Amino acid sequence: LEAVRQTGHALFFAADPLKADRELVLEAVRHTRGALDWAADHLHADPLLSAQACAANPFAVQGSKSLVCTVFELIASESTYQFRVALGLSGKELQGNLPHSSIVGDVGRY
Repeated sequence: LEAVRQTGHALFFAADPLKADRELVLEAVRHTRGALDWAADHLHADPLLSAQACAANPFAVQGSKSLVCTVFELIASESTYQFRVALGLSGKELQGNLPHSSIVGDVGRY
């Protein structure tokens, strides 16, 4: 994982089981748009792994360790945001409250 965070080209040299790992491929494509070419065939049609989807993620700046989450619920109260999200590609569900000064990365602390 650290290797593809340094350069997506590392996916080219990865073993076949790693080339089939969706989260690893996502990290590679975030860094190197063409890295999807080296992924397992079944991942080529995954819309989340397209270069356009990765480029549209403002948290996926080059070399960053990005939080990937799907927001199911976000409710603003007077002083907090109540959230319910699925974290990562595994779908682990998290919920809680964060102050208005929070950023998306703060969800990862839960």
